[in-house]
Amino acid sequence: MPARLRRLYAQTKGRVDVAYSWDAEKLFLASEHGEAARPWSDFTKAREDNDVILLYHNDALFEIVSKRWFGNQAQLDEFRRHLKLVK
Repeated sequence: MPARLRRLYAQTKGRVDVAYSWDAEKLFLASEHGEAARPWSDFTKAREDNDVILLYHNDALFEIVSKRWFGNQAQLDEFRRHLKLVK
């Protein structure tokens, strides 16, 4: 992960574990703080490297999804089908 992203993530207060699930319409998030559902269309773009996928709300705000969270390659591929990946 680029140093800038690691630094920004380290600055975040109140980090908790987040569980992701999804269907054809939305990405669902759940943590000890509550639950949320976001339509896939809320994400303007996505980028990925070998370790993570970044889901962008706008050019400066994004969520980090670790590829290690997926149980297998088929799950990761199914998740990717909902994204607007850019290089």
